[in-house]
Amino acid sequence: MSAERASGPRCARIVHVAAQRAFYPVDFLERSLLALDVLQRAEDRLVDRLLGDDSSQLGGAQVLNATFARSFIDLNRSDRELDPLLIPDLPESVRPVASSRVSAGLGVIPRVAGGGLEIYPAPLSYGAASARLDEAWRPFHRRLGATIGAMRRAFGHAVLLDWHSMPSSAVRPSTRPGPVAVLGDLHGGSCAPNISRWVADRLRASGFQVLLNAPYAGGFITRHYGQPAVGVHVLQIELSRAAYLDEATGLPNARFEAVGALVQALVRDLVQHLPRLLPAPAWRYA
Repeated sequence: MSAERASGPRCARIVHVAAQRAFYPVDFLERSLLALDVLQRAEDRLVDRLLGDDSSQLGGAQVLNATFARSFIDLNRSDRELDPLLIPDLPESVRPVASSRVSAGLGVIPRVAGGGLEIYPAPLSYGAASARLDEAWRPFHRRLGATIGAMRRAFGHAVLLDWHSMPSSAVRPSTRPGPVAVLGDLHGGSCAPNISRWVADRLRASGFQVLLNAPYAGGFITRHYGQPAVGVHVLQIELSRAAYLDEATGLPNARFEAVGALVQALVRDLVQHLPRLLPAPAWRYA
């Protein structure tokens, strides 16, 4: 009998959603009322570059990068969070989910960007919306679900870190210096508390102010995939853009490389610490 141990790469049962990259389909840009720089305000700007593409620098953890820009499709929403103001011909059979996000124009296909500015000059048809989901939303979630399922079957557990960025204005100014990170685990509902505490302690030791579940407790990915009772742990991590970007230009600031090194080291070390952080039944013996 043998157990997966922290000394080898096989126990790096971590998958990352490294934010949505910034691909804007040409026909979307041509139709949009907003200039590219306004649409880009919705991006998790350059978070994917903080993690990098080399899994060896992450202790073997897998990185899943989303391709399409968030103002085109928001992968951290349910595919039923469809906005009837944007898609007025929704069939009754679809049964869209009503939420505060949809009401604000921030459904799975956002109606607004750049602080509430309308993206489209006219409504979208349900056919066009459905085609967009088929093109961009469903393939990503099939891949993510398959990856998590394969990890859980092979190793008894899977840990997903869902990385995002937030404007510095999203949190109240503090008298304490330093960048801010917000960890969301649905108040303990999506991730083992030991994992959340470990990540929080590590970020604090690196100079971050860490907030838990406020103002962000988690999105669709956290709610849909996080099932600690069956060994699937999901933690959403929001980094203040001011930590690594010039927020006015969207370009890397002088701390960009240091923050990237910090993030990658955090992941590598988490891989090594997972055996003591996860509940014992989550480790599979063979």
